[in-house]
Amino acid sequence: MAKSTIGLLIFAIMAMMVQAAEIHVVSPNGGQSWRKGVSRDITWTASGIPAGGTFKITLWKDGISKGVIATGLLADKRLFKWTVGSVTGDTVPTGAGYKVKVKLQ
Repeated sequence: MAKSTIGLLIFAIMAMMVQAAEIHVVSPNGGQSWRKGVSRDITWTASGIPAGGTFKITLWKDGISKGVIATGLLADKRLFKWTVGSVTGDTVPTGAGYKVKVKLQ
């Protein structure tokens, strides 16, 4: 009986650690005008990231995902060089109102 109690405690602690993760996109942070096809840095800060965790960056507009910018980025990295407008398998049209989101995978 003691073994399953320990297993439940470890699981609960790991779940709390994931919930405590905080990610904040530093750049772009709003108001930038980036020309399509140019290389720009996406940067972010993060805390509470579990060892071995990876990041995923996505592009959004009007609350709709427009595609994946990058995936599988190691947790110790906080920068990704992006060719503006490129997402996995496609490119997005020129326009305003895009947002970059960084999250744990």
